[in-house]
Amino acid sequence: MYVQSVLTRINTITKITYKDEPTIMAWELINEPRCQVDYSGKTINAWVEEMAPYVKSIDKKHLLEVGLEGFYGDSISDRKQYNPGFQVGSDFVSNNLVKEIDFATIHAYPDS
Repeated sequence: MYVQSVLTRINTITKITYKDEPTIMAWELINEPRCQVDYSGKTINAWVEEMAPYVKSIDKKHLLEVGLEGFYGDSISDRKQYNPGFQVGSDFVSNNLVKEIDFATIHAYPDS
């Protein structure tokens, strides 16, 4: 319901629904998802597989991305040693392979 409310909200200034608003480039599905009860990333991936088509069913005009930090979970198990966040339950590779996801982003924090 929340997603539908945002996408169909009418901008009070332009009188255009957000799903039709030409000044919006893309939607971020979720900001830095984590699921530490499922390190495999399958829980978050299932959510992305459910929500991405739902967003696209309402808004076919805008690009969609997940909003990940770049952790790749268990999909590349031989590289866990180089991936300090593999235990956050998020899988960058799998999440961005979902058909309705249009592009990938990484949230980098170089000063951290």
